[in-house]
Amino acid sequence: MCDMRDPHLQAQASGAIARHAQATIAPTTQQLDAIADFQRTDNRFFSSKALRSFAHGGPAPDLPQGHTASEKRGREFFVDAPWNPPSKKGVCALCHSGPMLNTANEFTTIPTGAPPGWRAFDIGVSSRNLMNNPVRTFAVTDPCNNTMVVNSPDPGIMITDVYNIPMLAQFLPPRESCILHPGFFANMFKTPQLRGVRHTAPYFHDNSAKDLEAVLEQYVFMFTSNAGFPLTDSNILLTQQDIKDIIAFLRLL
Repeated sequence: MCDMRDPHLQAQASGAIARHAQATIAPTTQQLDAIADFQRTDNRFFSSKALRSFAHGGPAPDLPQGHTASEKRGREFFVDAPWNPPSKKGVCALCHSGPMLNTANEFTTIPTGAPPGWRAFDIGVSSRNLMNNPVRTFAVTDPCNNTMVVNSPDPGIMITDVYNIPMLAQFLPPRESCILHPGFFANMFKTPQLRGVRHTAPYFHDNSAKDLEAVLEQYVFMFTSNAGFPLTDSNILLTQQDIKDIIAFLRLL
């Protein structure tokens, strides 16, 4: 789930049966295991052949080299490279790295403050709120009784509680230390994998981007509006040519 509420496929299946289907009989552990196994093995659940092969024990997919000049320029945004604005090399890879392009890389700590391996970010989707979803007010209190007010149509992993998300909690200081307020995680959502992304529209947790062009519009907003993480204070400005190049590369994945 985009807010990372389910730690594994069995939990996701159980939630769908209870909340969506509103079943009156709970599935057994064996049934949930069978659903998860079906999802792991049926080829229709994979967005690309490379991802299917990787899931079945094959080699981790590499970044395509690109054929056209535009595709090759777009690739430069996704190579792991030190943060060096106004250079744009590697700027997408800060959050979209690793075999599935869904993990923060080793260079992400300077511009975003996130540790390598972190897998949730705020890129301004909730604050932009193109879907005009109702904005609600949340009073969020930490263990030290410090309260933060958050206004958001969908605060993401803040509601899930980041300490209940094992892949993120491993990077955090103890909850009782109150070093990071839970409100800090408002509007963060799981970083999606990008393999086969050309086939997986619409995009973002609220389906607000109908195509890859709209996805790039969101990133222009993020870089220029001070929405989201500290990267927005950089000198990164995506030109129309940059946008065309990134999209050309994304269509190769």
